[in-house]
Amino acid sequence: MKSILVENLEKLQSFKKVRTLEDLAHHADYNLMCTILLKWQALKPDNEEVNEMAKSLGRMFIYIHNLQSWRDNSEASWSEYRKDKNTALTADKNSRLKIAELELEIKRLKLLTNI
Repeated sequence: MKSILVENLEKLQSFKKVRTLEDLAHHADYNLMCTILLKWQALKPDNEEVNEMAKSLGRMFIYIHNLQSWRDNSEASWSEYRKDKNTALTADKNSRLKIAELELEIKRLKLLTNI
């Protein structure tokens, strides 16, 4: 039986693989469109529609790149936040255990010294 952590890691890895494939497909599609536009521009360099399409495609690339960068940075931040939260929760749990231990030790010492 797999632990929840292992299952979540497997889901995350699958998700990342799918995203990588989607990103590769996007780059391949973009490369194809650029190649076609470059051919059209070479054939008719004064064609205003083709030139506008090339500019538009460049703007789309920048927009998509910014979205992908934002997504990647957000995921990295969330990952760091989760790690920090888990570290804090572990420290809190350890502190509570230590407090409980010390309280028992105080009680034991009080019984020994009859205070």
